[in-house]
Amino acid sequence: TTADYSIAIGQSALGLGVLTGVDNIAIGSTAGYDLTSGAYNVIMGLQAAYNATTADNTVAIGRAAIGSGVLTGDDNVAIGYLAGYDLTSGSSNFFGGLRAGQTVTTGADNVAIGAYSLGLGVLTGDYNVALGYQAGYDLTSGTYNILQGYQAGYNATTADNTVAIGKQAIGLGVLTGTDNIAIGQ
Repeated sequence: TTADYSIAIGQSALGLGVLTGVDNIAIGSTAGYDLTSGAYNVIMGLQAAYNATTADNTVAIGRAAIGSGVLTGDDNVAIGYLAGYDLTSGSSNFFGGLRAGQTVTTGADNVAIGAYSLGLGVLTGDYNVALGYQAGYDLTSGTYNILQGYQAGYNATTADNTVAIGKQAIGLGVLTGTDNIAIGQ
């Protein structure tokens, strides 16, 4: 390896031994295990960013945060158990909470804060904000949505330009439409 200024603490942290990226920090067993040319990453937790390869400027904190997807996207933050778990080429995402953004793959510029927010649908959509437990849970290709509250937009799948604020606002019916606003339970 030709990496400079990197720190690895834990069994097989930055483990493959082919790292050329610089200024990486990996703490935890197999944290950053597959990292190759990625640089300026902070990785903490068992199997955090395990399959990240060329990602830059990424923060993965928590067991298996950004742990499954072969991450090539840059500028992502995932904090929490399985947060951003399947992320691949998505970039500039923020996931905070238990399984927040767990199945986001190629989506970019998404924010998910709360347990299981953006948590089930394989999200490829961009520019979504989900705040609250299971907000935007099933979202897949939807874009430009704001989903705030307990299960707000829970079954929205391909919705675009939707605002749902409140407990289960647009929560239980499958939503594929565009330009919807729901405020309240």
